[in-house]
Amino acid sequence: MTKASETQVGGDHAHKKRGGPKLRDLTGRRFGTLTVIRRIPKDHNLRWECICECGKTSYPRASRLLKGLTKGCGCLRVWYHTKHLKSKTTEWNIWALMRQRCSDIKSNSYKNYGGRGITVCDRWKNSFVDFLADMGPRPSRGHTLDRINNDGNYEPGNCRWATAQQQARNKRCSINIVYRGISGNIKEWAQRTGIPASTLAARNRKNLTGEE
Repeated sequence: MTKASETQVGGDHAHKKRGGPKLRDLTGRRFGTLTVIRRIPKDHNLRWECICECGKTSYPRASRLLKGLTKGCGCLRVWYHTKHLKSKTTEWNIWALMRQRCSDIKSNSYKNYGGRGITVCDRWKNSFVDFLADMGPRPSRGHTLDRINNDGNYEPGNCRWATAQQQARNKRCSINIVYRGISGNIKEWAQRTGIPASTLAARNRKNLTGEE
């Protein structure tokens, strides 16, 4: 190999051939989400075996690691595109409207949500990705976001994808209670008795009597 062709090999390999300093040991170092495990033996491209936080193994060149050109196995690109492409989906619109009706006093729906003290948990308020991870994709066009406890907040454990029929059965005004021969929905009984609607709904779910 001529001196010119040797130079074309490039990188640390050519540098070593010219009698330069010893190759840098990258074992154990972290680059982004990658942790270096070992150098690939007899590899002229000076590749290193790395393990990513996602569990996938990759073999980047030393030069790319040291220059900051490789910081992961590729899962970061998948995450980025998923995050931003999902912003065009129905789930993203549902997430955005959920936040709006709980925090924007100019929203027509604010009085029924934020105005009643309904809030969005920090995990969902600050991240659509976390919301989607907890809720999963909407099962069908017939499903919408529903709070199991209508007086509870938007948070994991109190939300589900529900059909219109399921939501109708879960509305505060649709639950009918008969007490001492008098019939009325939860909102009406709350006004008559002064007992919070959430307390009456909880009692109804537990099949407690009016005395209880």
